[in-house]
Amino acid sequence: MYFNGLYHIFYQYNPKGAVWGNIVWAHSVSKDLINWKALDPAIYPSKPFDINGCWSGSATILPGNKPVILYTGIDPDNKQVQNYAIPKNISDPYLREWIKPDDNPVVFPDAGVNASAFRDPTTAWWGKDGHWRILIGGRRRNRGIAHLYRSKDFVNWVKAKHPLHSNAKTGMWECPDFFPVSKSSKRGLDTSAFGHDIKHVLKVSLDVTRFEYYTLGTYFPRKDRYIPDNTSFDGWAGLRYDYGNFYASKSFYDQATKRRILWGWANESDSVQDDKNKGWSGIQATPRTLWLDSKGKQLRQWPIEEIKTLRGQKVKLTNTKLNKGDHVEIKGITAAQADVEVIFSFRNLDKAEKFDPNWVNAQDLCAQKGSQVPGGVGPFGLLTLASKYLEEFTPVFFRIFKATNNKHVVLLCSDASSSSLATGLYKPSFAGFVDADLRHNKLSLRSLIDHSVVESFGARGKTSILSRVYPSLAVEDDAHLHVFNNGSETITVKHLNAWRFIVCALLLEPAFSGFSTLETEGGMPRRRFLWQKQSCEWRVDLERGDQGLDFGSFRELDESDNIDDDEKGEDSDDDEDEDGFEGLNLSNRSSVEIENVGRIEEDEAKLRHPLVREVCRLVDLRSDWNSKFEGELRPLLRSLKPRQVCAVLHSFEDERVALKFFYWVDRQWRYRHDAITYYTMLESSWQVEECDVNLDFDAESWVEPNFSICNTAVHVLVMGNRLEKASRFLNRMEIVGIRPNVVTYNCLMKGYCNVHWIEGALELIAIMPLKGCYLDKVGYHTHGHGSEALEFLSEGKEKGFRFDKVRYSAIVGSFCKEGNIDMAKEIVNEMFSKGCISDVVTYISVFNSVLYSLINGLCQSGKSLEAREMMNISEEEWWTPNAITYSAVMHGLRREGKLAEACDLVEEIVNKGNSVEINLMIQSFYREGKMDKAKKFMEWCPQNGCAVNVVNFTTLIHGYCPRDDLETAVSLLDDTYLSNKHPDAVTYTTVVNALGRKGRIDEANELVMRMLGRGLDPTPVTYGTVIHWYSQSGRVEDLVKLLDKMLVRQNFKTAYNLVIEKLCSLRILEEADKLLSKVLRTASRIDANTSLILMDSNLSIGLPLSFYRVANRMFHRNMVPDIKLCEKVSKRLMLEGNSKEPDNLMLRFVERGRISPQGEERMKS
Repeated sequence: MYFNGLYHIFYQYNPKGAVWGNIVWAHSVSKDLINWKALDPAIYPSKPFDINGCWSGSATILPGNKPVILYTGIDPDNKQVQNYAIPKNISDPYLREWIKPDDNPVVFPDAGVNASAFRDPTTAWWGKDGHWRILIGGRRRNRGIAHLYRSKDFVNWVKAKHPLHSNAKTGMWECPDFFPVSKSSKRGLDTSAFGHDIKHVLKVSLDVTRFEYYTLGTYFPRKDRYIPDNTSFDGWAGLRYDYGNFYASKSFYDQATKRRILWGWANESDSVQDDKNKGWSGIQATPRTLWLDSKGKQLRQWPIEEIKTLRGQKVKLTNTKLNKGDHVEIKGITAAQADVEVIFSFRNLDKAEKFDPNWVNAQDLCAQKGSQVPGGVGPFGLLTLASKYLEEFTPVFFRIFKATNNKHVVLLCSDASSSSLATGLYKPSFAGFVDADLRHNKLSLRSLIDHSVVESFGARGKTSILSRVYPSLAVEDDAHLHVFNNGSETITVKHLNAWRFIVCALLLEPAFSGFSTLETEGGMPRRRFLWQKQSCEWRVDLERGDQGLDFGSFRELDESDNIDDDEKGEDSDDDEDEDGFEGLNLSNRSSVEIENVGRIEEDEAKLRHPLVREVCRLVDLRSDWNSKFEGELRPLLRSLKPRQVCAVLHSFEDERVALKFFYWVDRQWRYRHDAITYYTMLESSWQVEECDVNLDFDAESWVEPNFSICNTAVHVLVMGNRLEKASRFLNRMEIVGIRPNVVTYNCLMKGYCNVHWIEGALELIAIMPLKGCYLDKVGYHTHGHGSEALEFLSEGKEKGFRFDKVRYSAIVGSFCKEGNIDMAKEIVNEMFSKGCISDVVTYISVFNSVLYSLINGLCQSGKSLEAREMMNISEEEWWTPNAITYSAVMHGLRREGKLAEACDLVEEIVNKGNSVEINLMIQSFYREGKMDKAKKFMEWCPQNGCAVNVVNFTTLIHGYCPRDDLETAVSLLDDTYLSNKHPDAVTYTTVVNALGRKGRIDEANELVMRMLGRGLDPTPVTYGTVIHWYSQSGRVEDLVKLLDKMLVRQNFKTAYNLVIEKLCSLRILEEADKLLSKVLRTASRIDANTSLILMDSNLSIGLPLSFYRVANRMFHRNMVPDIKLCEKVSKRLMLEGNSKEPDNLMLRFVERGRISPQGEERMKS
């Protein structure tokens, strides 16, 4: 909290030992976040509402510059309640003493809240409706919840009917934090800030994993809903502030510097007994500045600028190359306490290891690979807290992988597994993936080292990892620092700056002077307090002048206050209210918000209450509704609320069971279905044959007419295509006194149109005036298929309605879909005569339908020219076709083979300044065999302002290759460079394939070398083309030489597998056998399959001994060949008089446990 020029930090502290218990709120103050003064505890157990503990909470600055703390207290029943505390003397600059008024607690866990999982209130924010809001972490079963509460006076809090957010299978949400961040600036924002240029962050600490995760999303103040972005995974695998020992963090807005600061708790990784022996446990991490990354997909963090004031002696290292296995020590500073910033660079990423998509857990990947396992690009980084002979070291390093989409994956690791020779320690391998920009082939790393702490920030704060380590040798002056590289790619240390940390001040109040357990950790601003779990206490600075509340004037809310309906009344603490079923108006929400809210409510509605589960259990156990069964259900029914009845109905997979339960409940004494129950039953029972009986029964049961439910019933029947039942139900409504309205008739009319029953729709139109209900514009605009829509159009005109171009366009589109283009054109002409000028949508629907008809054989010829003529006529009617319209006609002409007309249209398109895609035109010339015209057309394009690209050149080259005009194709390849359009690997591969087909292997080889010399990477198709034609021509030795050069440029692990398989298909087995050693290097499954292909080929041409030799080589590489095939070869060898080889072969299977010795004897016999 920042208050009157001082920073205040409150933290969980046990004054009686280095273990959990006896928790109080310790208190320290600072002017610069570096040098701290420790004060007496601010809050400690003293009242009934916190007698068993004062747990985490937050601080808020109320208007009038008045700080107030909300915290969790543990009452005599061990229930978690929320209390507030205020300064005893507001004029005291240190705010040493705090009082807890007797009207505490201010927030109780109601009947729907788990009283043992209800803690850690957040900093409050102020809404435009005049209410403060806070979140309280909670859990229901295994669902984490951020409970939302509102208040006008900060004392009387009312629970909202729905949580701000929740998520299944995440467990207890501790220390939630909710705050805004700017989309366009690194500056921090006040917690109450709102606007279009803002995203919100919801962070929770997961008790089950002891990690934190956060999501970025949108906060809707009017409905108090938070919807995470699609880019933010909402769960355990989501984004984290820190991927190491970092928990119970909290941010606050620093008004003095306009930044948001994050501070977290770094718990211990050694044993409890070690904590007791040393007398302290737990430290605070370095305070970090927090802001939104420019991409808007994650937060970034960086140590606060004040940390630089602790920098002392400095050393530098520049432009130092690290080859594989190199370690360079950084000398001249105290490596046990240092601030290190380094930028690594690399020449390229060609040697990057292939990334397995199954590697989704970064921590597991780090543990598997480690810093000592050689790689391609990496591991490289820092060896921190290293002993002299590297018996102990904590590496912080990068590894770079290449994914299948030619993108790269960066892994940042902080591996404590080798940090200490001491036993009994928790030494995890922490890791996180880094969204790094590798365009400049650089990666940055900053590590803050302070005895038992290594805090690292990768790629300027995109990924952070804090590790707690406890070296036994690398301590004080015996600690060393190295840069290292264990990858095959050479790494260059472009810049490395390292500073020794100087000592910061930590002053003790007299009350603290007796605690020997309070100490600083080196030069860093850390506090080794006894079990200090950071409290959540940060500032909200609101300048509202007279709107501020005096602490002596706290009052209770009365019903006249302007509070949402969901905060009033006796039902505010109902279970269903908590899940947000009441007061939710979805009509004004965006589609994304509706979708997410619906998902949340559906998850929470089903079987969330014990009563619901018990009712469902009873129904599942009994197939008959007997008296005994009903006797067990009646007591449960008396406790069921309408929402819980809905949950039961939703839980039944068989709608008939739901319908039977619905009837039974309605028959019970003094029970009456709520409207929401009818809605639920209607939605779930429309597929049941008894649905009409259900609806009739419902209509008779209503006391007051309810148009909404009636219209829902009609809609449900129409959706189920039960139009006769819908019509009978409409008549039944009138009998029971519920007069249908225009919405009811429109709904039924829509059903008639869907089944082409135009007479029924017209009958409805005729009887509506007799019922005192007149057809509106919506009724006439309810369009079916073309002819029905036209009848409605005529009827509407007679009634005096005027139709706009949108309605005409819908009718035109209907005729177009039916292929009735002539009628569509008549409607368009009528639009002109009626003064309704058609637009591009209408004309494109005609053009597209003409082409659609051509494709489907509806129109065989001439339609594209008609479309061209219609387009010319439309221009005379003050309408200018756009590029999409021109493109539709051009491609229609092209498909019909009218290339001359298509070229004329292209010229017209270019002259009118529209862009055009010419590649399909070139392809059309190619298919027609008119390559010279295709070439002239492409030469014409750039001369007339129509751009060409490398794809156009490639298409043209591809057209010349099958015509054996390879000289022209090669010439075009050179012309591509002259036109400043650089060919890609696809272009080169096209020509190489053509040369190979003609047996011109030397020229193909020269072209491939030319491609490599131009810096182009061969694609898998390039490899396949080269392998096919070289193998076909029997030039295996030349092929191997060329592949070696290609593999240097672009790795292709299965290249030699393809060569062997191709040689086997050509029966060139001797050459294939020579290449087997290149394949067996990796001993993968693909290599095993290739070996089996070679073995099978040897066997098929009667070479069992060659088969045997390949099998032996597989066994040497720890691969096992097919046992049945080997049995077949053994018998073949025995018949040829070779007994030694079969024995050796079967012995290999016995050694690997694939067959028993007895089985071996049977095979020999």
